[in-house]
Amino acid sequence: MSRAATLSQRLPRPTIKMKHLNWSKVNRHTISNSVWQEVQQDLSVSPIANINYQQVEQLFCQKSRAPPTPRPSRAQSASEVSLLDPKKSLNVNIFLKQFKISHAEVADLIRQCRSAEIGAERLRGFLRILPEDSEVGMIKEYQGDKAKLGDAEKFYVELLRVEGYQVRLEGMIQMEELYPAAEKLKPQITSLLTTADKILTSDSLKEFFAYILTLGNFINMGSYAGDAIGFRLPTISKLWETRANTPGMTLLHYIVETVDEKELEILAFLDNLGDLSSPARLSVEGLSEEVGTLNSDLTELTKKLHDAPKDIQERFSEFTKKAAGVTHDLQVSLQELERSKIKLAQYFCEDESKFRLEDCVSIFHTLSCKVQTARKDNESRRKREERKKRMEEEHRRQAAEREATSGKKRGKGPPLSNPQEDSGGCVIDRLLADIRKGDFKLRKKSHAPTMSASN
Repeated sequence: MSRAATLSQRLPRPTIKMKHLNWSKVNRHTISNSVWQEVQQDLSVSPIANINYQQVEQLFCQKSRAPPTPRPSRAQSASEVSLLDPKKSLNVNIFLKQFKISHAEVADLIRQCRSAEIGAERLRGFLRILPEDSEVGMIKEYQGDKAKLGDAEKFYVELLRVEGYQVRLEGMIQMEELYPAAEKLKPQITSLLTTADKILTSDSLKEFFAYILTLGNFINMGSYAGDAIGFRLPTISKLWETRANTPGMTLLHYIVETVDEKELEILAFLDNLGDLSSPARLSVEGLSEEVGTLNSDLTELTKKLHDAPKDIQERFSEFTKKAAGVTHDLQVSLQELERSKIKLAQYFCEDESKFRLEDCVSIFHTLSCKVQTARKDNESRRKREERKKRMEEEHRRQAAEREATSGKKRGKGPPLSNPQEDSGGCVIDRLLADIRKGDFKLRKKSHAPTMSASN
């Protein structure tokens, strides 16, 4: 019998059923050169003597509660043996509720590697509830009635009967996740490669840069920024940050207006690049990390399979071969992406160590969005100006009509002389002419009747 068992036998046995101290036991084979080795040696020489076991028994015994109407389920739960930490036991039980089958059938799904029936999400969940080494030791060392164990403990009993259960779970997870991940990553990498190639081969883009360089040198003439032979890629954002004197107009608004009016082709490269909203959200570093994770996980699984039971090797050998080819293709695509990044950095005279392909794509995506906005703004401004012009013409027309109408009304009376030819006495002449015709009438003021007249 081991020393730990001998020490336990030297302790008095409780006279009644006690509560449990839910601790995680240290594996007895790993205590070499540890504090627990020294503790065991000290206890074997001088056991602890100052413990009042009777008091401990009174304080930590299980109190028997006799409910007035006991239920069978409560009586059963009172006799259950719990070996796991309550929180761990609860988590295991909650997870197992997803399966409407017995613990033995769940364990058999793992044994048969039926990943499609379990699903990737639940396979990941299994990894979170797997027993730790100390818990495995407790389950294996339990010699009591296994029927009295709690649900979580019963599941662990079934799980431990599955040889290499952790390798099986990790292999099934990769079977369910690697191919979908590769199918998502491949088009993302391809979209960045295609965009980089279009940028490098676009004649319209070179014309656009030449136009901006000419326009910028004109604006900057005579200043420290003049006489430039080129500009860095982030300079493109200055096109919509440089404001014109016209309210709401920027340098980009002017360029777009000129391109549309003169039907220039310097912005045609944006149509050729297409919708960059998806590539602009990608990160080369993030893609590299995802591919690296797939490759490292597969390498780790391959190493574990070398020491795994033969049936596990047979189940996953074909998968690992195909998966190795998939991850290799992804790594080759990433190498192509790195070469495209260097080409673009050299093409735009940027620092290769600091240049980021996703930043380049994002700049052209933003430019495309800003050009569309500028076109809408220009169209709105053109419509406002046309509306303002029509209103001014309408006001002039209405003024002319009012002038013509008032002229006709004046024509019914005596003809009026030209105001420029009227002298100071023209008013008197018109009054005399009216008196001769008898058309002039003097208006007399009516006086209120006096008091004498009324009498």
